[in-house]
Formats: sequence, C-alpha cells, structure tokens
Amino acid sequence: MPVDDFPGTRRDAPDQMGELPERLRHGATDPQPHVEGKADELTFESLFTTVWRRKWTIAVFGFGFAILAIALVYSLTPQYKSTAVVMLDRQQEQVIDVESVVSGVSTDYYSILAEAQVLRSRALANRVVEAAGLEQNPYFNPLLLPEEEPGLVGYVIGGAFNLLKTAIRGAVTDEDSVAPTGRDLLDESYWVRQRAIDRLLGSLEVMAVSDTYVYALTVETPNAIMSAEIANKVAELYILDQLETKFEATQKATEWLSNRVAELKSELERSEAAVEAYNSSTTLISEAALAGMNRQLKELRERVIALDALATESGTRLERLEAALDAGDYETFALAADQPRLSTLAADIAGAAPGSGARQAMENRFETAAQRVLVQTRTERDRALSQSGAVTSSIAELEQQLSTQTDDLVELRQLTREAEADRRIYEQFLRRLNETSVQQGVQQADARVLSPAVVNFNASYPPKMLAVLAAGFFGGLCGIAFVLIIEQMNNAFRSSEELEKNTGLAVLGNIPVAPVRMRRGVLDYAVDRPSSALVEAIRNLRTGVLLANVDRQPKMIMLTSSLPKEGKTTCSLLLAQNAAGLGKKVLLVECDLRRRTFRTYFSGAPKHGLMSILSGEKTFEEVVHHDEKVGFDVVMGEETQVNAADVFASQKFRQFLQDARDRYDFVVIDTPPVLAVPDSRVIAPLADAVIYCVRWNSTHKDLVKHGLAQFAQIKVRVAGLALTQINTKKMAKYGYGGYNYHYYKTSSRYYLN
Repeated sequence: MPVDDFPGTRRDAPDQMGELPERLRHGATDPQPHVEGKADELTFESLFTTVWRRKWTIAVFGFGFAILAIALVYSLTPQYKSTAVVMLDRQQEQVIDVESVVSGVSTDYYSILAEAQVLRSRALANRVVEAAGLEQNPYFNPLLLPEEEPGLVGYVIGGAFNLLKTAIRGAVTDEDSVAPTGRDLLDESYWVRQRAIDRLLGSLEVMAVSDTYVYALTVETPNAIMSAEIANKVAELYILDQLETKFEATQKATEWLSNRVAELKSELERSEAAVEAYNSSTTLISEAALAGMNRQLKELRERVIALDALATESGTRLERLEAALDAGDYETFALAADQPRLSTLAADIAGAAPGSGARQAMENRFETAAQRVLVQTRTERDRALSQSGAVTSSIAELEQQLSTQTDDLVELRQLTREAEADRRIYEQFLRRLNETSVQQGVQQADARVLSPAVVNFNASYPPKMLAVLAAGFFGGLCGIAFVLIIEQMNNAFRSSEELEKNTGLAVLGNIPVAPVRMRRGVLDYAVDRPSSALVEAIRNLRTGVLLANVDRQPKMIMLTSSLPKEGKTTCSLLLAQNAAGLGKKVLLVECDLRRRTFRTYFSGAPKHGLMSILSGEKTFEEVVHHDEKVGFDVVMGEETQVNAADVFASQKFRQFLQDARDRYDFVVIDTPPVLAVPDSRVIAPLADAVIYCVRWNSTHKDLVKHGLAQFAQIKVRVAGLALTQINTKKMAKYGYGGYNYHYYKTSSRYYLN
C-alpha cells in the first residue's frame, strides 16, 4: 500500500497526535509525567534470605577451603616447641659493701625490654651456634642436606630463570661496569655461620611475662629434643655472658682508673699553683656590689622573657582569631577571644536561618566586634615587642658594666673552683680505684634459670584443627561474598513492591508463568481452568485497570513492554478472554506488525488483517476473526511495506479505533516493545489506559525506567504495571515474595491449576 494512502504520516502526524481532547472524551486519564520511585533498600532480612537461599553454594566454598587446608597442613613438616624460663635476680649477695663497676640489671620497663633484645642479639646467637655446633646440623646449615634431583618442571623453571637472569645482567651491565661487592672476599664458613644465626633467631622467641621479671625462651625446630637443648643453651650462655661482661668491665676499669689517678694528681698540683700566683697579683673587688648588679640583671632578663612570652601568646592568638574570622567560624573566634558576648552572638548566628536578614545583621555586628578584638590583640602584641626591645638594650648595657667590673673576680673564682674541682675529682677517682681493685673475682650474674626446657613431643605447628576450621570459616565468608556479588549483579525486578518503589507506579497484576509449552495452550488453559492462579491473576489485572479510573472507566486498553518476550502478548490474550468471559463484547487488535504472532494462537484465522482494513481492500467484517472457544474477536497483524509508525499515526487508523470503540465494550491493543520501535508511543495517546508489562527476574530496571520515560516525554500516563511470568516457587526462594507469594500460597486451595 503506498505511503500516500495515509494522510497521517510523519508530515502531518504532530497535529493528530496532539488531539488530547478527543482522547479525553473517550475516558482516558489525564497524562502526567512519570514519577521516579525510591531506590532499592538493603535490609538485614533480604541479606539473610539471600544467604539462606544460596546456603549450599556457601557450604561448597567452606568445604572446599577446608579440604585444601587439610591437604596443606598434612603436607607441612611438624614443628616442636620447648621453653626455658629465665628470671632477673633482684636479690644479689653483697659480699663487700662496695658499688660494682657494672651495676645490676635494672628492673624498670625499658630495662626489661632491653634484656629481651640481648637475648635475641646476634652476638648471643653466635655463641650458641658455636657452643652447640649448629653449623653441623642440616636444619641450621641447609648445605648439609642431600641434593634432590629436580623433576621436569624444576628443570624447565630453573632453566628459564637462569636465562632470564643472564639476559637481565647482560642488558644492564658489562664486564667493565660490574663493581666488586666484597662478597667473594669472605670464605664459605662466614656465610654458613650467618645462615645458622639467622635460622636460630628465626626459631627463637623471647617473651617477657607481664608484670614479672621472667623471660620465656621458646625454641621451635623440627626435632623436639633439639628444641629443648637449644633453649637450655641460650639460657646458660646468657647468664655466662653477664658474668664475663662484668669481669671484663671491672678489669678494664681498674687499668683505666690507675692511669687516670696519676694524671689527675699532676693536674691538681698545677691548679693550686695557679691560684696562689693570681691571688698575689690582683686586688679583690667588692662581692656585694657585684651581687646587686647580678640581681638587677636577673630581674631584667626575667622581664624580657615575660614580655617575649606575652608577645608570642598575643601573636598566636591573633593568628587564630584571623584564621577563624577568615573561615567564617564565629564559634571558634568567640572561643579564642574569650568573650562571653561574642560566644552568645556566635550561637545566635548558628541558630539563625541561612540568608535571613536577622542572620546578616548579627554577622555584621560580630564582624565589627571581631575587628575591635583584632586591633586590641595586635596592639597588645606590638607593645610587648617594643618593651622587650627596650629592656634588652638595658640588659646589654648592664652586662657590659658588670663584665668590666667582674673580670678579675671571675678569673680568681674560676681558678679557685678549678683547683677545688681537681682536688675532688682526684680524691673520687682514687677512692674508686681502691674499690674496683677489690671487686675482681666476686662478680655475680643478674639472672638465673628458673625452669630448664623439657622435651615436648606434641607438635606446635601446624595447628591442624584450627587451620581447617579457619579455612572453612574463611571459605564460608568468600562464599557469602560471592553470593552477594552475584545477587547485586542481577538488576531485575523480583517483587511488585520493588517494582513500585523503583517506578512510582502501581502494580495492577502479578501474572504467574503459564504452565503450558505451546503458545496455543495458553488460551486453552485459561478456558479449561477458569479457577486457576493464572486466570485469577488476570482477573486482578482487569480489576486494577478498571479501578484505575472509576469515573471514566477505560474501554481501549493498550499493552506494551520494554523488550520482546516479556509476556505482553500473553497478557493481551488472557485479558481479552477474561473480559469476554463477563459477557462483554471484546476486540483484540494485533498492532505488532513486525512479529505478527497472533496466528500461532488462532487456527483458521483469515489471511488478511489490519492493513487490509486500513487500505480499504477488505471490510472490517471480512477481516475480523471470532474464536468461539475464547469468545472474543481478533484483528490480526499484517505485513506492510509502509513504516508501521506512519500507519499508526494515520487518520485511517484513528478512525479504525473509533469504529472499534463504538462497536465493542472493550478493545485490547497488543503493541510492540516501546524501546524497540516507536509504534507504542504513537498508539498510546489514542488508548484510554496503558499497561506496561515487566518480566519477573528478567527485565533490567534501567530498561523499565527508560521505557516509562518514553511515555512521560509524550505526556501519556501509564495506568499501571503488570509483573509477568512469575515463578512463585523461585520467588519464595529469593525471599522477594512478600504479600504476593503468601497470597498465592494461602490462596492456592481456591485455585484449580
């Protein structure tokens, strides 16, 4: 059919689509823009339901992790721990009443920590390695282990690693640029010793027992006997190290004190001679006058310190005030200014409405008062700085006077003090030399072994039960995370409540999936089982549509969806059949001219369809098909070379709908998906009610919102939504059933499915 046969093509469609009064005269509801609903709410109940529904998935994760943990822990080499206990001995036996050269270990917190570091020092570990012969133990010297032939994988990985290392070295260095590292200068025994020390320190754990002077020395190795022997050896050598340290320190102190006493004796003789010579060559100055000048100088210095502190305090306070005022933080400014009046005004400003005249007036008063505070603080700072400078000048003058008058007295006093100090030092060192000489041979250790290590054949590592439980728990957490991520990736609607919240529109019907395999079976099922859940859901949909506008009940009902295969056609067929069951005269029009699926539902339908009526090739009576079993008339879709949207925008199509409105009680229009083609948007202004079908757990939320927005743009109000193809059993598993699922569950006794 040529395009010119349709005067309502794109050239003149706007005038005809804009005839809303025509639509309103036939009872259509007033168009209004789509209102977006609330976003999804995540609740504890939904989380719990999701986790419970996927409990077997989570269990698989937990069980799998536990199996891996079992395989891992039984492949690890068991380790055995043994612990020796050492205590710092505070009660030393005092053989002679002389202070030791090396004092005993202090028992304060930091000294206890320091002793713990001594126990873990490389020096002590070196002595243990040497005394216990750990260099000959394969655990501490891996070079003693027999070489294992690598397998095929080992050969491949090792060869690839060597090639890569050679390539990198060749790329970044050459023979002339390689600097000696000094490693080759050390013999192999040095590195064997260092590796043994590292392994020993890695196996040794030193723990200070809380609120005591006790250390627990724990050694962990693959051999239980070896662990006990090493722990006891560490404790033994630690105590021996204390004795040797004290003996060496006493011996060195005695030698050093002897030399130092001789030097101090000569210095004392020279100091006393210098005092006598200076005292005979000068006149003594009055000490009272100098003392008065010193007191005055002290007072002036204290005055400078006070003024500097005042200037600093004022400057800091000024910076805080300026920063608070610049930031508009009136409360901080009032707090720094320490003025109750400003604090009250700041509180009033905070309580006033932003932008109000009262707030602006209070802010102006605050700014004026703040400027006065800033000026006062700045003046206080400048005055303190000025006074500090003046007093500093006075101090300089007084110091000069005092210096010229006290040089001789200071010199004499200095010589006297030096002589006296030399005498005291000499006497002290002489006494200490005598004390140190008698200490050699009576040194005692500051610690003792409280409990030697014993052999423990219970493996400490790996903790098999704990590892398996922890792995299972972690696997369960991973399973929960996996389940929640999968659930969040599902962006479809699973309940009418969720659909209403996201769209702001009412859900008029919740249509369960039809329990049939063939399309034709849908109508047969509805006719044969009028009391089934599917038919009852369609009745609810019909009731919801009729009650959507009680004053102007719709006669022409259009159904559409976002995308194909959302149950739109099934709803159209069942809605028409349900209305016909009430004794109403119903016409079902297939306006999806591209897919044309109605002929699969009706056998014996005429060849011609809607396009034949619009072109005038056939009359309405020749095209309309009446199905006796379902009780309503059908106008099939028909292929056309003209753009479908132009067909539906034509005056002939409008006249066709008007004739159908006059002939029938209800006209149900099945239209294409709104996001696929514009046909639905062209037909929607001509319908009394638009029902938007959304497939349960399939249609994405963004697609639904975008589709509804298409109708909002042309000022067409969607009467309501239909949630289609609901699997009630899965809905219960998802925990999204709410009222709908419980409705089907409790009402199932009334359904004959």
